[in-house]
Amino acid sequence: MRKSGFTLIELLISLAILLVVLAIIFTIYFLAVDIFTQEGGSSALRQEVEGAMHSMTDDFRRATEITDAADNSITVWVDADADETQDTDELITYSFSGAGGDPLVKTVNGEAKNILYGVTEFALEYDSELLDSIHLITINLSAALGDETVTLSSTIKPRNIL
Repeated sequence: MRKSGFTLIELLISLAILLVVLAIIFTIYFLAVDIFTQEGGSSALRQEVEGAMHSMTDDFRRATEITDAADNSITVWVDADADETQDTDELITYSFSGAGGDPLVKTVNGEAKNILYGVTEFALEYDSELLDSIHLITINLSAALGDETVTLSSTIKPRNIL
């Protein structure tokens, strides 16, 4: 007469199947965590580069005058209070040392602030060599964090420069 229940062999086979299923589930879980972590770092760098680009494009579009322009720096006057007087807090400079990994610096009213770290390229191109004749500014900006590099480019037409 057979008693109800499971034999030792049936229990061992069930346990082996359960372990295989758990191994597959944990492998998928850890792969998903790795991918999420990598994508999270990538999107954080992209957001930082996009934030710096947005700051520059906004300031360049509002510029009333370009007071200095070079390959890796630019100073613009943004007449924020519309009094047609160039106040020190209305002069905005963006600059990069040219050394890979150095920050992009925004200077307003003599106060410098690093707005993007890990910059590998900050290049400015103009449609004219004469300050009074510049009507288009092209920005090429790249930054790196670990193995990830984000590159953005934009061409801006300052709206308030006649």
